[in-house]
Amino acid sequence: MHYLVCDRTAACVAVEFLGGEVVLTTGAAMPVRTLTNSTYAASRASLGQHAGFGGTMPIPGSAGSLERFVRASALAARAAREDRDEPGLTDDAFAVLGSVSQGPASVWNIVHDPVRRVIHYRTWASPRVKRITLSSLEFSCAAGPRALDVDAERWGDVTASFLPYTVEMNPTIVRRSFSKHFGPVSKGTVEYVARFAEGFGCADAIK
Repeated sequence: MHYLVCDRTAACVAVEFLGGEVVLTTGAAMPVRTLTNSTYAASRASLGQHAGFGGTMPIPGSAGSLERFVRASALAARAAREDRDEPGLTDDAFAVLGSVSQGPASVWNIVHDPVRRVIHYRTWASPRVKRITLSSLEFSCAAGPRALDVDAERWGDVTASFLPYTVEMNPTIVRRSFSKHFGPVSKGTVEYVARFAEGFGCADAIK
Protein backbone atom coordinates (compact mmCIF):
# COMPACT_ATOMS: atom_id res chain seq x y z
CA MET A 1 0.00 0.00 0.00
CA HIS A 2 1.50 3.35 -0.97
CA TYR A 3 0.53 6.88 -1.94
CA LEU A 4 2.12 9.81 -3.75
CA VAL A 5 1.15 13.06 -1.98
CA CYS A 6 1.92 16.49 -3.46
CA ASP A 7 1.01 20.04 -2.47
CA ARG A 8 0.40 23.21 -4.50
CA THR A 9 4.15 23.97 -4.59
CA ALA A 10 4.82 20.57 -6.26
CA ALA A 11 6.60 19.28 -3.15
CA CYS A 12 5.87 15.54 -3.00
CA VAL A 13 6.37 12.55 -0.72
CA ALA A 14 5.90 8.83 -1.33
CA VAL A 15 4.15 7.29 1.68
CA GLU A 16 4.56 3.52 1.85
CA PHE A 17 3.48 0.92 4.38
CA LEU A 18 6.16 -1.78 4.28
CA GLY A 19 6.55 -4.58 6.79
CA GLY A 20 4.47 -2.79 9.37
CA GLU A 21 6.45 0.44 9.07
CA VAL A 22 5.70 3.80 7.42
CA VAL A 23 8.41 4.66 4.90
CA LEU A 24 8.60 8.24 3.60
CA THR A 25 10.60 9.25 0.51
CA THR A 26 10.94 12.88 -0.53
CA GLY A 27 13.43 15.58 -1.53
CA ALA A 28 16.71 14.41 -3.05
CA ALA A 29 15.75 10.77 -2.46
CA MET A 30 12.86 11.23 -4.92
CA PRO A 31 14.37 11.98 -8.35
CA VAL A 32 10.99 11.48 -10.06
CA ARG A 33 7.44 11.87 -8.77
CA THR A 34 6.05 8.57 -10.01
CA LEU A 35 4.50 5.44 -8.47
CA THR A 36 3.34 2.17 -9.97
CA ASN A 37 2.98 -1.12 -8.07
CA SER A 38 6.52 -1.65 -6.78
CA THR A 39 8.24 0.01 -3.85
CA TYR A 40 9.77 3.38 -4.56
CA ALA A 41 13.25 2.10 -3.71
CA ALA A 42 13.02 -0.78 -6.20
CA SER A 43 11.53 1.51 -8.84
CA ARG A 44 14.24 4.14 -8.38
CA ALA A 45 16.96 1.48 -8.71
CA SER A 46 15.42 0.25 -11.95
CA LEU A 47 15.06 3.79 -13.27
CA GLY A 48 18.78 4.46 -12.80
CA GLN A 49 19.62 1.76 -15.33
CA HIS A 50 17.82 3.53 -18.19
CA ALA A 51 18.79 6.22 -20.66
CA GLY A 52 18.11 9.73 -19.43
CA PHE A 53 18.34 8.64 -15.79
CA GLY A 54 21.99 7.60 -15.53
CA GLY A 55 21.94 4.29 -17.41
CA THR A 56 22.03 3.02 -20.98
CA MET A 57 19.01 0.72 -21.27
CA PRO A 58 16.23 1.94 -23.60
CA ILE A 59 12.89 3.07 -22.17
CA PRO A 60 10.78 -0.13 -21.96
CA GLY A 61 7.39 -0.62 -23.56
CA SER A 62 6.25 -3.67 -21.57
CA ALA A 63 3.56 -3.84 -18.88
CA GLY A 64 5.55 -4.81 -15.77
CA SER A 65 5.40 -2.51 -12.77
CA LEU A 66 9.05 -1.41 -12.98
CA GLU A 67 8.80 -0.96 -16.74
CA ARG A 68 5.70 1.21 -16.36
CA PHE A 69 7.48 3.26 -13.68
CA VAL A 70 10.37 3.98 -16.05
CA ARG A 71 8.10 4.76 -18.99
CA ALA A 72 5.82 7.07 -17.00
CA SER A 73 8.85 8.89 -15.56
CA ALA A 74 10.37 9.37 -19.00
CA LEU A 75 7.13 10.66 -20.51
CA ALA A 76 6.55 13.02 -17.58
CA ALA A 77 10.09 14.37 -17.93
CA ARG A 78 9.52 15.01 -21.63
CA ALA A 79 6.23 16.78 -20.92
CA ALA A 80 7.94 18.98 -18.33
CA ARG A 81 10.62 19.97 -20.83
CA GLU A 82 8.00 20.94 -23.42
CA ASP A 83 6.17 23.10 -20.82
CA ARG A 84 2.89 23.29 -22.75
CA ASP A 85 0.82 24.63 -19.82
CA GLU A 86 -2.97 24.10 -19.73
CA PRO A 87 -4.68 22.35 -21.43
CA GLY A 88 -1.63 20.77 -23.03
CA LEU A 89 -0.19 19.67 -19.70
CA THR A 90 -3.45 17.95 -18.76
CA ASP A 91 -3.45 16.18 -22.14
CA ASP A 92 0.15 15.11 -21.49
CA ALA A 93 -0.82 13.73 -18.09
CA PHE A 94 -3.60 11.64 -19.60
CA ALA A 95 -1.17 10.46 -22.30
CA VAL A 96 1.20 9.25 -19.56
CA LEU A 97 -1.65 7.42 -17.83
CA GLY A 98 -2.71 5.92 -21.15
CA SER A 99 0.82 4.65 -21.77
CA VAL A 100 0.78 2.64 -18.54
CA SER A 101 -2.87 1.58 -18.70
CA GLN A 102 -3.67 -2.07 -18.04
CA GLY A 103 -6.95 -1.99 -19.92
CA PRO A 104 -10.11 -2.66 -17.90
CA ALA A 105 -7.94 -3.18 -14.80
CA SER A 106 -7.16 0.55 -14.92
CA VAL A 107 -10.66 1.45 -13.76
CA TRP A 108 -10.12 5.21 -13.70
CA ASN A 109 -7.54 7.88 -14.57
CA ILE A 110 -7.39 11.05 -12.47
CA VAL A 111 -5.32 14.17 -13.16
CA HIS A 112 -5.10 16.55 -10.21
CA ASP A 113 -4.25 20.20 -10.77
CA PRO A 114 -3.56 21.48 -7.22
CA VAL A 115 -2.59 24.97 -8.42
CA ARG A 116 -5.83 25.67 -10.30
CA ARG A 117 -7.80 23.38 -7.92
CA VAL A 118 -9.31 21.32 -10.74
CA ILE A 119 -9.68 17.54 -10.95
CA HIS A 120 -9.86 15.94 -14.40
CA TYR A 121 -10.89 12.30 -14.68
CA ARG A 122 -12.11 9.56 -16.97
CA THR A 123 -13.16 5.99 -16.34
CA TRP A 124 -12.96 2.79 -18.37
CA ALA A 125 -16.77 2.68 -18.50
CA SER A 126 -17.11 6.39 -19.39
CA PRO A 127 -13.91 7.48 -21.18
CA ARG A 128 -14.82 11.09 -21.99
CA VAL A 129 -12.85 13.45 -19.77
CA LYS A 130 -14.78 15.22 -17.01
CA ARG A 131 -13.56 17.91 -14.65
CA ILE A 132 -14.49 19.11 -11.19
CA THR A 133 -13.79 22.73 -10.25
CA LEU A 134 -13.16 22.67 -6.51
CA SER A 135 -13.60 26.43 -6.09
CA SER A 136 -17.23 26.02 -7.23
CA LEU A 137 -18.07 23.48 -4.52
CA GLU A 138 -19.30 24.37 -1.04
CA PHE A 139 -17.30 22.50 1.61
CA SER A 140 -19.06 23.72 4.76
CA CYS A 141 -20.76 21.20 7.02
CA ALA A 142 -24.02 23.10 6.59
CA ALA A 143 -23.97 22.44 2.84
CA GLY A 144 -23.98 18.70 3.45
CA PRO A 145 -22.26 16.00 1.40
CA ARG A 146 -22.79 15.84 -2.35
CA ALA A 147 -22.14 13.00 -4.76
CA LEU A 148 -21.81 12.11 -8.42
CA ASP A 149 -21.58 8.66 -10.00
CA VAL A 150 -18.00 8.49 -11.33
CA ASP A 151 -19.25 6.62 -14.43
CA ALA A 152 -22.05 9.10 -15.20
CA GLU A 153 -22.43 9.70 -18.95
CA ARG A 154 -21.31 13.30 -18.90
CA TRP A 155 -18.23 15.22 -20.00
CA GLY A 156 -16.66 18.62 -19.54
CA ASP A 157 -17.24 20.46 -16.27
CA VAL A 158 -19.51 18.25 -14.15
CA THR A 159 -19.31 20.32 -10.96
CA ALA A 160 -22.95 21.40 -11.27
CA SER A 161 -24.03 17.75 -11.67
CA PHE A 162 -23.29 16.87 -8.04
CA LEU A 163 -26.44 16.02 -6.08
CA PRO A 164 -27.13 15.97 -2.33
CA TYR A 165 -25.91 12.62 -1.05
CA THR A 166 -28.52 10.14 0.14
CA VAL A 167 -28.18 6.71 1.74
CA GLU A 168 -30.08 5.23 -1.19
CA MET A 169 -27.48 6.32 -3.77
CA ASN A 170 -24.57 4.21 -2.68
CA PRO A 171 -25.83 0.57 -2.66
CA THR A 172 -26.60 0.63 -6.37
CA ILE A 173 -23.17 2.04 -7.22
CA VAL A 174 -21.34 -0.35 -4.86
CA ARG A 175 -23.24 -3.38 -6.18
CA ARG A 176 -22.50 -2.45 -9.79
CA SER A 177 -18.83 -1.81 -9.08
CA PHE A 178 -18.31 -5.02 -7.12
CA SER A 179 -20.11 -7.22 -9.64
CA LYS A 180 -18.08 -5.69 -12.49
CA HIS A 181 -14.68 -6.23 -10.88
CA PHE A 182 -15.08 -8.96 -8.26
CA GLY A 183 -18.20 -10.94 -9.18
CA PRO A 184 -21.34 -11.41 -7.07
CA VAL A 185 -21.20 -10.24 -3.45
CA SER A 186 -23.60 -10.70 -0.56
CA LYS A 187 -26.24 -8.15 0.30
CA GLY A 188 -24.63 -7.67 3.71
CA THR A 189 -21.28 -6.79 2.16
CA VAL A 190 -22.90 -4.26 -0.18
CA GLU A 191 -24.76 -2.61 2.69
CA TYR A 192 -21.63 -2.48 4.89
CA VAL A 193 -19.51 -0.84 2.19
CA ALA A 194 -22.31 1.49 1.09
CA ARG A 195 -22.82 2.81 4.63
CA PHE A 196 -19.13 3.06 5.52
CA ALA A 197 -18.88 6.75 4.60
CA GLU A 198 -21.67 7.61 7.03
CA GLY A 199 -19.28 6.93 9.90
CA PHE A 200 -17.24 10.04 9.13
CA GLY A 201 -17.96 13.29 10.94
CA CYS A 202 -17.69 16.84 9.64
CA ALA A 203 -15.69 19.82 10.94
CA ASP A 204 -15.58 23.20 9.26
CA ALA A 205 -12.08 23.96 10.51
CA ILE A 206 -9.07 21.83 11.40
CA LYS A 207 -7.47 22.99 14.62
